Amino acid sequence: MTRSKHIGDLERDKFWLRNGDNQNYSPLFVMTHGIPIASGDVSDWAFVNKFGAVMGASTTIVDLNQQVTPSIYTWPTNSFTAECISSGTSAASDTLLGTAARKVTVFGLDSDFKEVSETFNMSGATVTSAGVQTFTRIHRAYVSECGTYNQTDVGPNAGDITVRTTGGGQIHIQLLKTIPTIAFGQSQVARYTIPSGYTGYLQSMVISSGSNKPATFYLWQRTNADTTSAPFSPKRLIDVFDGVNTTLTRFWEQPIKMLEKTDIWMSVKGSGADTNASAAFDIILVSNT
Repeated sequence: MTRSKHIGDLERDKFWLRNGDNQNYSPLFVMTHGIPIASGDVSDWAFVNKFGAVMGASTTIVDLNQQVTPSIYTWPTNSFTAECISSGTSAASDTLLGTAARKVTVFGLDSDFKEVSETFNMSGATVTSAGVQTFTRIHRAYVSECGTYNQTDVGPNAGDITVRTTGGGQIHIQLLKTIPTIAFGQSQVARYTIPSGYTGYLQSMVISSGSNKPATFYLWQRTNADTTSAPFSPKRLIDVFDGVNTTLTRFWEQPIKMLEKTDIWMSVKGSGADTNASAAFDIILVSNT
C-alpha cells in the first residue's frame, strides 16, 4: 500500500494497520493524525514536546528550567556560538574517552531562526572547543554519547554540564547531576521558539506541584522574537493556573496558533520554600509553504 505524505490524503488512505500473520490491511486505523505526524509520514508537519522542572522553588517567580542559574532566563537578542563544560567532583569522567558523558548535542535556532544542532566533545572541567554553529535560541541539549551502558542509578553525565555562550558567557541550558542527585542526560527546560517558516499549534499542557506546596503556573508568549531594537513585542500571558497542588492537564480543543518566531515559555511561583514543580507542553508545527 502506498501512503501519501500529504495531510489532505490521510482520511482517504486511513493509515490502515496490517493485521495478523497474513499482513492484510485491517479496517482499524489511526483516529488522529498524531502517529503519522510524529513518525514523519506527513510532509511539512512535525511534533514538539517540551518539558521543564524546578526543584526547591520559593515564593519568587522563576522559569521552569532545571538550572542552578539563572532562575529567570534572559532571552538573547543577538546570535552567539556556544561551548560546554562540566563541573562537580566527578566532572573528570565527562570527557571524550571517559566513563560518563562523551558528547553533548545542542538543539536550537540559528540567526535566521531556522532549526540547527551541534555536537560538542566533552573535556570534563575544561571548557570544550568553541562551536562553529551560530545560535539565537537554545531550547534542548542531551548527552548523545557516553562511556557506560547506563541503568537507572547510573547517569550518562557525571557532573553538571553547562551550555553557555563562548568565552564563559551567558548560561543557556544545563544538564544537572547535583539536582536531584541523579543524572538524566537531558535538559529540562519548558521553553521553545517557533522556527522560521512554520506555524505552531499549542495542543496540550501538563503541570504538577507537590500536594503540600501549591504553586501558580504561568504560560507566556512573545511574538516577533527577531525584533532586536525598540519597540519590542511584549510578553503576553496565555494562561494562568493558580493554587495547583496536584497534576493538572489542559487540552485546547481548538489549538492556540503561534506564528513563526514566537517564544513560548512557562514559569512558576510557589507558596513556600522547597516547592517542586514540573510542566510539559505539546506543539504541532506546520510548514507555511
